[in-house]
Amino acid sequence: MFALRGNLDGVEIAYDLRAEKTLVGRAITCDFVLARTSVSRQHAQFRVHDGRCFVQDLGSLSGTFVNGQRVSAETEIVPGDRLKLGVVALRLDYASDRGIRLHEESGESAPGLTIVHQITDLSGTFTRPAVTADRLLALLSEIGRTLTSMQPLPQVLARVLGLTFDVLPNERAFLMLRDPQAPEEMRATVGLRRDGSVPEQIAISRTLLRHVVQNQAAVVIDNVGADRRFETSESLLDLEKRSVICGPLWNRSDVIGVLFIDAPGPDKFSRADLELFTALASYAAVAIDQARLSEHLVQEARRRERLQRYHSPAIVQRIMKAGDDAESQLFAEEVDVTVLFCDIASFTTVCERLSPHDIMSLLNGFLSRMSDVIFQFDGTLDKFIGDELMVVFNSPFRQPDHALRAARTALGMRKALAVFNQELPIIPLEMRIAIASGPSMVGDVGTPQRRDFTVLGDAVNTAARLKSAVANPGEIVLSHGTWEQLDGQLPTVLIGPVELRGRSKQVEVYRLLEPS
Repeated sequence: MFALRGNLDGVEIAYDLRAEKTLVGRAITCDFVLARTSVSRQHAQFRVHDGRCFVQDLGSLSGTFVNGQRVSAETEIVPGDRLKLGVVALRLDYASDRGIRLHEESGESAPGLTIVHQITDLSGTFTRPAVTADRLLALLSEIGRTLTSMQPLPQVLARVLGLTFDVLPNERAFLMLRDPQAPEEMRATVGLRRDGSVPEQIAISRTLLRHVVQNQAAVVIDNVGADRRFETSESLLDLEKRSVICGPLWNRSDVIGVLFIDAPGPDKFSRADLELFTALASYAAVAIDQARLSEHLVQEARRRERLQRYHSPAIVQRIMKAGDDAESQLFAEEVDVTVLFCDIASFTTVCERLSPHDIMSLLNGFLSRMSDVIFQFDGTLDKFIGDELMVVFNSPFRQPDHALRAARTALGMRKALAVFNQELPIIPLEMRIAIASGPSMVGDVGTPQRRDFTVLGDAVNTAARLKSAVANPGEIVLSHGTWEQLDGQLPTVLIGPVELRGRSKQVEVYRLLEPS
């Protein structure tokens, strides 16, 4: 049902979480051994229960992380979540399909052995009694409670299989979903026995699956061993002398998967069973579709949350609306940008006079006020470095007036600080701001396991050194490149050429003034 997948030294690794509890660590006594010094001997435990998966750190030194957040108490995880145990990066995925094998066979089925139940037509000729109203109502009520609520997809799939055992006489149940990347193919997803164990490998006829999908019809085979279609096929030898129901998961005029159940012996399923199976399959398709939508919404929420750490709400909205096209702009590229650096003047001296609690309160309040102004002008907040902020303009979306935006942001930050000082009774603050413009590399930088959006280039270095070496408390200083792009739209005064560490030539610097 669930699997851990990752890469160690270029080698793909995977471990199916088929047992209820799985111990992961460096010790050879662990179920899943990760031979890395950063992994503790008994690092973490994974627990699978009722179609859900949980992870718990076991007091490891390097920690267990889920989507970048360190966890200690037992935490639920879902397929797609990124995990890190020491330096080993893993992701939770669906288990491999080794328990179900699809097989081609030829031949026609023997007449009279196969009953076809069309999804859209519940009529048919059966010798056994139809499902009673009470039994159908009980099933629909249970489905309504368990399948139509918002649940993770693995939990929905497990519950679908569990419901077959509640209302049908099957011994085993299998569920396969169509591959979104290859709609003609089925991806074997989950399998379960009535006793809760995972079945050994079973081969299922591709011809049967194609028939079910193309005709949107549930098929009952009363005795697989007597059906001539499988006389010479190895694909269903393990189903010999069994009864089978195979039906489509049909939703929104499309078949999204197949549900397959079987039981030992011939003639095990009645018309009532078939009708219950059909009802269950129809509701299950809706529940699966809803779970997929829920997963998509969760992923979108995580994506929006990540973007909001760096961008203004307006830019986040544009990125979300642009979808994949916007994501492509997060790769590294050379862009003419404007970079702004800001910090609190004499912050170390300020900290000497305050308690740790007051320092944290002061810093959080300052950074929050400054971020509000940055996002007001659609700046991208690259990072916090203690009391320092680094902001970039003209990325990830083009802003032809990026230098002017940066200058107006600096003026707005100075006004916001004045208001903050009036409201804050602790101690008045002063800040230094420097702005530089020029070509830089912008985008995601890092490793496949962790990437950060950042800016690299001379404009970054120049702005940082102007802030630390030239700007006085309360001042906003500009590089020559930024001054040129402002083109007189805001008042400035020349400070003069200055020498900056690491630069072979002097740099002309300007002071930004308040507009009259």
